[in-house]
Amino acid sequence: MQPNSAPWIKTKAVYEEDDQTKPPDDDNLDSLLQGMVSKKTIPPLTTDSVVEQAVNNHSNTEVVLCRGSSLAWINLVAAKGSAGGEPDVKTSVATSEAAKQQVGKGARLPEFAAAGGNISWSWRRGLVIVSINSRYLTRGSRSENGWVALPTAPLAVLAAIDRTVGFEELALPNAS
Repeated sequence: MQPNSAPWIKTKAVYEEDDQTKPPDDDNLDSLLQGMVSKKTIPPLTTDSVVEQAVNNHSNTEVVLCRGSSLAWINLVAAKGSAGGEPDVKTSVATSEAAKQQVGKGARLPEFAAAGGNISWSWRRGLVIVSINSRYLTRGSRSENGWVALPTAPLAVLAAIDRTVGFEELALPNAS
């Protein structure tokens, strides 16, 4: 399955031992992302403080965030050009109560991470890098630099990264 608006990029497994019959503990995501940013293939992730300032000032600023999720969800987002639903430029922001439920229980609304946020949810799954307007965002998990959007929030997929490293995709609840 290939997303419509961004090509899939596959990470490579990094093995700490010579035993390549077991799934690896890591991949080359960090160096891959650094290379993509230095070659200007994608812009760097926006820092949490810049996103927060844009949201608080209602400045309608495009920010670059990421989200670890299933490959199927990433394909859906790329095909729709939204955070999962039918895109609507008139979409409001999620309420603070809805964002709190997302942070507390997860799997309720799409939550994206700013630079320095938790991308561990993408291991053996997918990582999507998006550009989204700050007017669609509400603070999510502060410890993960998280930002919640409603599914109808329009966005652009800048990169879709397959981190399964050749193994079956992990079926995890998506809490972030």
